[in-house]
Amino acid sequence: MKKKTVLILAATLLILALGMQTGFSQEQEIELDARKIMHKLDEVLANQAEILEQFEEIRQELAIIRVRASR
Repeated sequence: MKKKTVLILAATLLILALGMQTGFSQEQEIELDARKIMHKLDEVLANQAEILEQFEEIRQELAIIRVRASR
């Protein structure tokens, strides 16, 4: 009877340990995915800032052209 109880307890602990390890692995994967997403968002935001700077330069050039065309 004691052997059965000890075996059941050991099996339960093993299952819990494996479950915790799996959960920990999933947390690491989620964290890695989050880092990848944040890195990609940083790239997109940097590209967006660059595009906005280019638009500003084009807007200034158009203003100059407009002034010259109105003369």
